[in-house]
Amino acid sequence: MKPNLMHHLFPAFLFFLFSHFAQASVEIPDLPAKMSVSQALYINCLQRTQTQQLLKDYLQIGLKMAHGTFEDDFKTSIGRYDQRLNALNDYFLPKLDAEHQKYMTDAHAVWDESRKILLAAPTKENALILDKNFHTMISLLGKAKVLAKKSFRAVGLTGGMCRDPLYVTNIYLMKLLGVEIPDHKKKMKKRLDHFSKNMKELQNYSGNTDAIKQHLADAQKAFLFFTYMYDSDNTAVPTLIARKADKIFTSIRSIKKLYGQVTSVNQ
Repeated sequence: MKPNLMHHLFPAFLFFLFSHFAQASVEIPDLPAKMSVSQALYINCLQRTQTQQLLKDYLQIGLKMAHGTFEDDFKTSIGRYDQRLNALNDYFLPKLDAEHQKYMTDAHAVWDESRKILLAAPTKENALILDKNFHTMISLLGKAKVLAKKSFRAVGLTGGMCRDPLYVTNIYLMKLLGVEIPDHKKKMKKRLDHFSKNMKELQNYSGNTDAIKQHLADAQKAFLFFTYMYDSDNTAVPTLIARKADKIFTSIRSIKKLYGQVTSVNQ
């Protein structure tokens, strides 16, 4: 086979080889029986991020990337998300004023619509609805942070960093599904630049422990794949993109917890 032909066929071969090996997203643990406000807000932050993981799994099913128990695991994740959201609402609502209570109930209403869409066969039209709904939920659920005590900046930076690679992944998967996304490259670049900026700030934080530095290095290594994918004209491997996004989520989640431990020790 001529080298130039191999160059054009190899990305397609990779897609064929890996596209049927999707794995369900990183799961979030159930809420503890007794939890503090800080614990509830931490899980609420994970819930905001998991909207993007649910969308990612939905898109992978639509692209016929799922195998084995993927779809059953996906339905289980939807059910567990629903349970956590209900439990968090029960926890937050008595502690919030009327304005912020409405943010929570509005988020729940958006979720009710989204849950029904997630459980139905994927379509391009519904992928766009979910993308819009989940951005709305991320904003509304974030209003619960009014209950938080002032935390140092490093903790605040980690929340958005969990989601940036997932935003990029979902834009890419929606494009593969045939969803029309105006300025998709511009939207990707915005997320990539945001992650890079926050990563540099965290790497320069003087209070980083060896464990935090290792997780930052792991996240940065996984993130390099996204920058390569964005800059390259070759077809990327969708399953690998999804796994890298989950890898970054796991690393940043660990960093967030470790920063919480550092601040509690230093108080």
